[in-house]
Amino acid sequence: MSRMLNIVPASGILAFAGAGLSFFFYMASSKKPVIDPTKPLHHRLHSGDLTSILVPVTLDLIIKLTQK
Repeated sequence: MSRMLNIVPASGILAFAGAGLSFFFYMASSKKPVIDPTKPLHHRLHSGDLTSILVPVTLDLIIKLTQK
């Protein structure tokens, strides 16, 4: 039973790391830009909050992937 308790979090960590790495490979291999260059990011940079930048970018990526 204790081995199963180790396998579950380890597989979750591997899945999370794999998803994070695949995002960068998707950005590098896509023909169209993943981040919309027409939307300004400067107002988000002044707050200093990294999540205010990553959340809209992630949502844009999810929308693009689900529309295919």
